[in-house]
Amino acid sequence: MLHSDFRAVRKKLQELGIQTESGGITKIDLPEPTVAEVTRRLLAAKEGKEGTPVSDTPSAEVYGWLFEAGASGDLHKASDAFKRAASIIDKLAGCRADLGSG
Repeated sequence: MLHSDFRAVRKKLQELGIQTESGGITKIDLPEPTVAEVTRRLLAAKEGKEGTPVSDTPSAEVYGWLFEAGASGDLHKASDAFKRAASIIDKLAGCRADLGSG
């Protein structure tokens, strides 16, 4: 099982000065999963008349948020931010090692 707080990740990216935006992923409830109902709801969602933006749903809606984070580029942005942070930590660790050897 995957546990993550996608809203917190998006907020942290924004705090780091990384622009985030919606991936345009919409959650559509299908209480009656017939072909006719799916077709009707998909067409209505394309017109903006059906569904809820995943970015407006709780982070517990993991599958929708995975699509949202991927489509918006947030996963890539978070990966880049993590790489930059790891690089800083590596540099600091190197400085500490240099201080200890002198």
